[in-house]
Amino acid sequence: MRQLIFLFLISLPVITFAQKEWFPVDASAGQIEISFYEQPYEKMDTITLAPGLVATMINWEKEIEDPSHPNALYSIVVTDLPAAVMHSDSAYEMIEPLFESSASAIVAGGGIEYLSSKIQMKDGYPGKNYKFKMQETGGMLELQMFMVKNQLIQLSIVTRPENWFNKQIDQFTNSFKLLGRGQNNIDYGFTYIDKASFKINFPGKTKIESMFTDTDIGKLNLRIEMFEGDMKNGETFYMAGETKYPESFKLTDENREAQYTKSIKGALGNTNATLVERKTLNRDGYEYVEVYASMYEGEVHAVYQFFWIGNAGYMLGAMSPEKGKTKKMDAFFESFKLLK
Repeated sequence: MRQLIFLFLISLPVITFAQKEWFPVDASAGQIEISFYEQPYEKMDTITLAPGLVATMINWEKEIEDPSHPNALYSIVVTDLPAAVMHSDSAYEMIEPLFESSASAIVAGGGIEYLSSKIQMKDGYPGKNYKFKMQETGGMLELQMFMVKNQLIQLSIVTRPENWFNKQIDQFTNSFKLLGRGQNNIDYGFTYIDKASFKINFPGKTKIESMFTDTDIGKLNLRIEMFEGDMKNGETFYMAGETKYPESFKLTDENREAQYTKSIKGALGNTNATLVERKTLNRDGYEYVEVYASMYEGEVHAVYQFFWIGNAGYMLGAMSPEKGKTKKMDAFFESFKLLK
C-alpha cells in the first residue's frame, strides 16, 4: 500500500557489536566488489526467460551460525539480463516493476510481511530498498536492488529478532562497490534536496544520507543527517530529516490528523517500536507533534518531533537507553531553526 508516510523509515539507531576483519570476496565476475563477515559460497546458474533469452546469475551467500552475531544471513546476487529485457538506460517507470515483482515474489512465498520501501541510488544507477519482517523468526530482511546497465544486483541481509538495526548491515552494504561502470548521469525525474532548509546543533560529527520514498503523491526525496551515538555506552543517537512536497500539497485542517497518524505509524512500525505517548505542541508559531516510543523490549527509548511547514515535512529524533527526554535532547530539539 502506498501511503503518505514521508519520513524516517530509515532514520534508525544502530547497535554496535565487536568488530572483526571481514573477507573481501573475488566478485570480479559480477563486476562488483564486496566483503562478507565470513567467507561465502559462490553459485552460478542460468535462467531461460523466453525462447532465445537467457539470464546468467551469480550468487554469493553465507549463513552465520554464531548466534551472538546480529545477522543470520548475507547475500548478493548479480543477474546479467539480456539488454532487450531491461537496461538502466530505461525510464524509471519501466525499471521499477522489475524491483516490485521481485519483492512481491518474496511476500508471495509466505511467512514474510512487507514493511516499507524507498528508492535509492548507487553511483547514479536506480535502485530500491525494501524491508520485510520474518514472521517465524521475528528478524528483519533488508533487500536492496539496483539496475546497473543490464545487471540486476540484489543485496540481502537477514537480522536476528533483537537486532533489526545494527552497524554490520551498513558494513556489508557500504563495502559494495561497482567496478568499471563510472557514474550514471541519466535523469530519472526525481527532485533532490541538495542542502537542508534548516539548521540544528548536533553534538559531534554527522553523516548525511539521501534517498527516495514512494508515497501516494509520487516519489519524494528524503535528506537526513545523523549523529550515531553509541547507545551501548549510554550515548544518544540524533537525527534530523527533511522531505519536500509538491507546491500543490499543503497540510490542511481536513488532512492534518491523517497525515500525522500515517507518519507516526510508519516510523514506529518500521522500528518495531511501541507508542508510549503523543502530544500536540507549538513552538515559534508552528504546530508539531511530539511522540515518545520504546523499542528493543524497553532497552531503547525514542523521542520524535514531526513538523509540517509550508510544503516541507521535517522530523527530529533522539534515541537513548535513558527513559524520557533528557536536557541534552531538549537542547537538540530547541536548536532547530529554519533558514531564511
